[in-house]
Amino acid sequence: MKHVFILNPKAGHKSHVDEMSQFINENFKHLDYEIYETKAPLDATRFVKEYLAKYDGEVRFYSLGGDGTLNEVASGLIGVKRASLACFPLGSGNDFIKVFGKVDDFKDLKELTESDAKSIDCLMVDDRTCINIVSFGFDAAVQFQMQKYRRLPLTGGPIAYDMAVMNALLFKISHEMEVEADDKPFFKGKALLMAVANGICYGGGYHCAPIAKVDDGLIDVCLVSKVSRFKIAGLVKVYKRGKHLENPKLEKYVHYTRAKNVLIKAASKKPLSYQIDGEPGKMNEMNIRIVENAINFVIPKHLLK
Repeated sequence: MKHVFILNPKAGHKSHVDEMSQFINENFKHLDYEIYETKAPLDATRFVKEYLAKYDGEVRFYSLGGDGTLNEVASGLIGVKRASLACFPLGSGNDFIKVFGKVDDFKDLKELTESDAKSIDCLMVDDRTCINIVSFGFDAAVQFQMQKYRRLPLTGGPIAYDMAVMNALLFKISHEMEVEADDKPFFKGKALLMAVANGICYGGGYHCAPIAKVDDGLIDVCLVSKVSRFKIAGLVKVYKRGKHLENPKLEKYVHYTRAKNVLIKAASKKPLSYQIDGEPGKMNEMNIRIVENAINFVIPKHLLK
């Protein structure tokens, strides 16, 4: 099996390229491997697709970066059964892997080379791949702000997210939207935010879909309808811990369902903010569907004991 280590020099607060390249070269001489450093956004996807086109054997790709890097590598190998994906977290959030355990559980690169891969689902967002979560509204606006804060000294994923929440509260916090789940009406009206999830958390540890599973063939949808600014602080605290589904005080605000297809429409002429695995954008309409058994994902063997 080929082992291909993909390094993102922009992940985290400093480049880990030299450090990780030295570690790989010193410790994996017994493997058939190579190292690739990404050059620009979406470069990892291009590289993986081209690599698989020219090499027809079994290959394991290692994403050494954050959630954005993981998304790019996953996008290049989705549906290719002879390829597997491993994650070595170097970013500020690293949220997707929290569905399996703690971030530190994935920080033994040698163990990742020796562990087995498990088949997991992915989301297709129109024609884009999402391995973790798509979110809309207030929460997506927070992601726009977070891009500024996460590069500041001493502001990692959770701190940057919290700062962005406070900033976003200064602007419009509710958004008109219509949502269908498996071709049936799910919600219509003003919403604070919505998360369409494969994984369980995002934003440095906000557990929007605490009961989601990555291998059940279903999308978890969590929507929070319009609330006052006065209530947001308490709601965010509960939402972050993933306790919003069991809190009776939030029952009339929190809407949760599971589906295989989700259609979202901006109910006004103004586009709706969204983020896909941490990458922000705007849209008027979006279709999201589950792709079962889309990726072979490497689980550290100590988590399977």
